[in-house]
Amino acid sequence: MKWTVLLTAFYLVSFSLVAKDISHAEAYKAASKMEETLDQNDMYSLFMARGQLISDAVPSCISKRATAPTNISVVIELDETGLVKRMWSDNQSLFGLCFEKEIVTRFKFKAPKAPFYTLIEITDDNQIEFNYD
Repeated sequence: MKWTVLLTAFYLVSFSLVAKDISHAEAYKAASKMEETLDQNDMYSLFMARGQLISDAVPSCISKRATAPTNISVVIELDETGLVKRMWSDNQSLFGLCFEKEIVTRFKFKAPKAPFYTLIEITDDNQIEFNYD
């Protein structure tokens, strides 16, 4: 009887952990929906937190890895304190792996509710170009 209870408890815990795993695409959709619920002040704070992360992390990863940023999409789950709890990334390049580490140590945003999903993307469209003609 004791083993049956323990085995049942093990399966329930295992199932609940597996049920919480989601794909990058599902996390991306959740982030988009959650970000839409932010008021103007929270959206501004999120925008500033992303900007600070990108301005700090991109040069750091370029100098550490000697590689330029590539297209990358990272979804972040934040806890109630605003710290990174989980991440989903679609880019496992050297730059992408470095960027993930930088997110964990540098990104902080206190959302109005937790868990909160948000998205950070770097694409060719985001790159700044200077035309001196």
